[in-house]
Amino acid sequence: MGGTFALAFIAQHDLSNLLTGEVRAAARRAYRPGAASIKLGRLPAKPSVIEAIADELGVFFRNLFYQSKPTPIDSKGVRSSNAALTLMADEWIHQDPRLVGSKLRFLRCDAIDFDNLKVQLDRETRGILPPSADVAEGRLDELISLTPADRNILEALAKAPATMIQVVIVEESGEPLRIVKDRLLKLEQTFLVVRPHGPRRGYAITKEGRNVLAS
Repeated sequence: MGGTFALAFIAQHDLSNLLTGEVRAAARRAYRPGAASIKLGRLPAKPSVIEAIADELGVFFRNLFYQSKPTPIDSKGVRSSNAALTLMADEWIHQDPRLVGSKLRFLRCDAIDFDNLKVQLDRETRGILPPSADVAEGRLDELISLTPADRNILEALAKAPATMIQVVIVEESGEPLRIVKDRLLKLEQTFLVVRPHGPRRGYAITKEGRNVLAS
């Protein structure tokens, strides 16, 4: 448990330093105007997942142990990850076990308001990090291999005037529901389809999806 405690504080420290104004703006651009705010359990809503994790979940975790005071990583200016791990692992040893147990119980929260948190983080990260040469030069189709089911699903979405729910995608694509569910997850992870209005309000094909379909 001491190693997990140490890694959690290092991750929170690194993320808080990463979260500049430019990063916040880039993460928010991953969502269309008017998109629902991101909410992690009972914590206050934020306009991007990375902000929800850093500003709410991370700060909440840190404050359980240090309130508004700097953590040892902050106050001692630790430069290497090994030194930070050693420092925070030693911190765990000196925590009162009874207090730790009661504090950690507060970290339990309700379900996250997203079907797939990783997809949302991938989408934000794509806006924060510079694109790879292949994507920047428009060679996305060379990086993605579509199955026949993928093409049927993308073709159905390309013809739709608005978003399309799974049941309709099954009808329009001719693919079984099990296949549609599986392939939609893959297509979303590669940014070929998106759920622009939230996790339960239908899918739409992206510009990248249209480009790959036309190739």
